[in-house]
Amino acid sequence: MSTPGSDGPTPHTRGREPELAAVEASFSALRRGGSAVLVFEGPPGVGKSRLLREVSARAGRSGVRAVAGTALEGQQTCPFAALLSALAEGEEPVLGERLARRLVATPGSPEWALQKVAEAIEAAAADGPLTVVIDDLQWAHSETLAGLRRLVDGLRSSPVLWVLAVSTGWAPPLVAETLAWLEATGARRVQLGALPGPAVAQLLFDLVSGPAGKVLLELTEQADGNPAVVAALVHGLQEEQRLHTVDGQVMVRADAPPRRVMQLMELRLNRLSAAAQRAVRVAAVLPRRFSVAHWAATLDQRPSELIEIIAEAFDADLLVEDDDQLRFRHGLFRQALIAATPRSLHRALQREVTGVLLATGAAPTEIALRMVDSAEVGDREAVALVRQAADVIAASDSQSAAELSVRALRLLPPHDPARSSLVTDAVHLLHRAGRSDEARELGDSELAGALPAVPEAEVRLSLASMYTRPTGDRLRDNLLALELPALPPVLRARHQAWLAYNLAMSGRPEEAEKSAAEVRLCDDLQSRALAELALTAADSAYGRITTALNRVEAVAEQVRGAPYADWQEIVPFHRAHLLAVSGRVADARSALKGAVSRARHVSAAAIVDAWAGFDGLLSLAAGRLCEVRDEFAPGAPDTADTDEITGGYAAIVRLSAWTSLYVHQGDTELARRVVAAARRVPGDASPNVRRLARRVLAEREVRRGDPAKALRLISDDPLPATPPLLPQDFGYHVRVVRTALAARDPSAAERAAEAATLPYRESPGIRVFEGVAAHVQGLLTADPRVLADAARLLEGTERPLLFASAAEDVGRALGEHDERGAVAQLSAAFDTYLEHDAAADARRVGRVLAAKGAARRVVTRDRPDTGWESLTSAELKVVRLIAEGATNREAAARLTLSPHTVSSHVRSAFTKLNINSRRELAKIVNALDT
Repeated sequence: MSTPGSDGPTPHTRGREPELAAVEASFSALRRGGSAVLVFEGPPGVGKSRLLREVSARAGRSGVRAVAGTALEGQQTCPFAALLSALAEGEEPVLGERLARRLVATPGSPEWALQKVAEAIEAAAADGPLTVVIDDLQWAHSETLAGLRRLVDGLRSSPVLWVLAVSTGWAPPLVAETLAWLEATGARRVQLGALPGPAVAQLLFDLVSGPAGKVLLELTEQADGNPAVVAALVHGLQEEQRLHTVDGQVMVRADAPPRRVMQLMELRLNRLSAAAQRAVRVAAVLPRRFSVAHWAATLDQRPSELIEIIAEAFDADLLVEDDDQLRFRHGLFRQALIAATPRSLHRALQREVTGVLLATGAAPTEIALRMVDSAEVGDREAVALVRQAADVIAASDSQSAAELSVRALRLLPPHDPARSSLVTDAVHLLHRAGRSDEARELGDSELAGALPAVPEAEVRLSLASMYTRPTGDRLRDNLLALELPALPPVLRARHQAWLAYNLAMSGRPEEAEKSAAEVRLCDDLQSRALAELALTAADSAYGRITTALNRVEAVAEQVRGAPYADWQEIVPFHRAHLLAVSGRVADARSALKGAVSRARHVSAAAIVDAWAGFDGLLSLAAGRLCEVRDEFAPGAPDTADTDEITGGYAAIVRLSAWTSLYVHQGDTELARRVVAAARRVPGDASPNVRRLARRVLAEREVRRGDPAKALRLISDDPLPATPPLLPQDFGYHVRVVRTALAARDPSAAERAAEAATLPYRESPGIRVFEGVAAHVQGLLTADPRVLADAARLLEGTERPLLFASAAEDVGRALGEHDERGAVAQLSAAFDTYLEHDAAADARRVGRVLAAKGAARRVVTRDRPDTGWESLTSAELKVVRLIAEGATNREAAARLTLSPHTVSSHVRSAFTKLNINSRRELAKIVNALDT
């Protein structure tokens, strides 16, 4: 760890290439014998003085003599002071010491003084081009300004370049008139604005001697591209020893502005009138963007009374317009004003401003956080306002709504009767915002106290609806709530409905049906819909797919038009699952896009994350294993992780994806880690998790050549026709039939075949179901014609790996009876496996083909660890969007991913490409595309 940077000027002028190009052009004109005038204008601290120093330095390097001076604020009563400081000082003064003393001693003879100055400049220019630089012209004496006009006009035939700098906002009328005259007679006026982002980054690197960390970058962004503010920030942090280097990056201890920034702010503020100073200090308590009407109301004035105050604040570059509102030019100055105000006074001002904003009709969302900051514990008015704001915000911004709810909770004492309903809201919003751990901890903490029955049941209901939690935990909350006495009918019905749904999701369809029967005719929409969804999952488990689809369509119709609630997103989940199981993967993805769009509209991160996981399962169903590996393999379980696969839906999705990759690709390292994770699944995990774990362990025994042991591991598997929300797993029964036949257990094979045939019998006319039913019957009868029918039915469907599996079995069944037909079927299976990156399957078929004299090779390409070629397909999609200027959230929306997943891909890509910024990424992508 080290302390970076040093206090002092930076060695480079950053971000002023266009302005310096104008200077070089003027030097060229000067060497050709002409004269010119350059005027640089800009707000305080924008870098005018630094630019003038660079002009003098470049003049020297170009063989042009340069003299420089500054008009000082305290010398406004001294005629020609700015000119004399330029012409009589420095290493090569234009005016001799004797003449300079005479000019100072005879202030009453301006004509004589100007004549002598003009003669001296003309004589100096006769020896070679001359550049006269004058900074801060806004402080110049009136005679200096008048004299400057005469000198510029009278010396047009001499090679003299005048370079002047003026701070906007401070210039009196005579300065403005002088600048207008200069422009009218050929001067070039250049407005200096904020430095662009890359230039600020370079300046920051110069100041701290290294790359800046996140907090320092965020602080610097609030300088709004003003180099003086950036420098004050960095030098102030250095003075206070708040910068240190960790792992090559310059980090900040605490993010408050340093004293030096506060001093710079006070310097500007002190130039204002007393009324303007008060108004600006009050403005710091307003929202970051505020209207003139609200500002005036806070000051108890009319907007017309702020005309001069706003002009002063604009002239001092403290405030700027932002669309139809105002804001501080530099966020750091606003922070500094807040930090300089005693906390008690700041809280009082906040409360006063809040009251004014409410009285003037401001939306609760604008002032809720301000109310929270200024309120004391027990302030029920503040709590009510914040809850109202959270309800409004939740329709578009779950993160902010969750934060409001959590902060409102801090305003209620521990045993306040209003706490439980607010906890319920907060748990719900935290979960929606993707902060499930916080939601669970908050709910558990509240339940740890002694709650009355109804509040306890409300909190438990919010926890039981969190599908990110293990289903066992959710069921426990339902059961405990249902034991509580005297619950309102609707609250009891909702717990009963969630109990039915959670039973179905855990893999217990019979119990789910019984529980759902108690509430499916309830008047409460949520209870009735959830009971129907529980029955939908049970129908699916029993193979009644058409019935399940009809049921879920009916539920979708019931909730259409109802006020939005998160539980409604479960409806498209089930619809998409059933479509995919039926072989309609593309239709499932269409349903997915609509649901994701709705979830993003309310910024429901948990729902978006769940949909992203489900999209990965759809990729598995479609046989797009490469995409699945890119998405899921980086999160494969490590042997040190003990809780990785015992959680809720996301954990089941991950384990299911890892298992499919293990089965189809045979990655030994992934296999080792997945098997180790499966062996750690506890006995009290949900039936679905235990079933998946046993399948992993059974697959290992099959690969070891022990099908009997594999069959024992899954002998008690109830083999539902389609598992809840795992569409790619339909067809697993084929592997079970194979394993049972290899273990010489026909009864087990028949049970598996029965489960696979159920969907076709219950829902005839669906091609995928018919194909899988024919496949298992062909295996049972060893009939190549039935197997060939299965392959024909499955060929061309959206489930290519099911087709490849059937074609492989056709080839094996034909054996030596029809070598040509066997090779053709095996080759079709091999090509399909290879096309979909199922390398383990392709190798297995390849060995059979080789034995028949038709050897085929599995060609795989190892991906490098670094460079463009090392990027996965998912990373490539993300980085191309980011290079085009998309934000992480925009990229997530376009790719149907969660922002968290996009951020992970971006970090991984930056590491592989050895870059640190989006600008570097854009350069790489642009170079590749040209």
